[in-house]
Amino acid sequence: MCFSATASFTAAAVAGSIGAVALWQACKLGDRALLPIAAFPALFAAQQTIEGLLWLDLARPTAGACRPFLTHAFTAYAEVFWPVFAPLAAWLIEPVRWRRHLIGLCLAIGVALSAYLLWKMLGNPYTASAATGHIVYSNGATYPKAIEVPYVLATTISLLLSSHRVIQLLAVVILGGFAVAYWSYRQSYISVWCFFAAVSSIIVYLFVHRAAQDGQKRTR
Repeated sequence: MCFSATASFTAAAVAGSIGAVALWQACKLGDRALLPIAAFPALFAAQQTIEGLLWLDLARPTAGACRPFLTHAFTAYAEVFWPVFAPLAAWLIEPVRWRRHLIGLCLAIGVALSAYLLWKMLGNPYTASAATGHIVYSNGATYPKAIEVPYVLATTISLLLSSHRVIQLLAVVILGGFAVAYWSYRQSYISVWCFFAAVSSIIVYLFVHRAAQDGQKRTR
């Protein structure tokens, strides 16, 4: 991840702890639709752990056998998994019909983008290299201009369309992280952006905790 292995593992530990509590509360509530959004922190933690391990491998004088696996595990997480999972999680918890339709459109965009990026990845394997304070992922492939637009639509705008204020806040934080990462770390913005996303895990916990409290009130 960006910054260092220590930063990655610290982010993973914090997000993982938050994720465990969020998932426990979601399971206790018994609302299956809530589980994907509650899983965000745990999934962020797994992603940061992968990049932390990659940092350790990149520090070695020669590449380890696991480097290609770690490189593609992280890029697949970022480019293939999140464009589908993020809008799906937002769609599952959305009660307002017109918002649900728009989020569904973001999901369709995410599925198409995910398939395209997976196809490009399979034909152009990634390599990873350590720069000053971040990791650069490259595969030499040529992508359409503004490929970031459908990515942001799928992973962030889908959350911003939510009728839940806390999920909207999550989207704003992630979108702000994208802006900072894109303009400051153009060659490695996905890595840096995912760190910002992991740090935002506390917002997901607040949403699940509030849902759990509302559920308890209804059962009284």
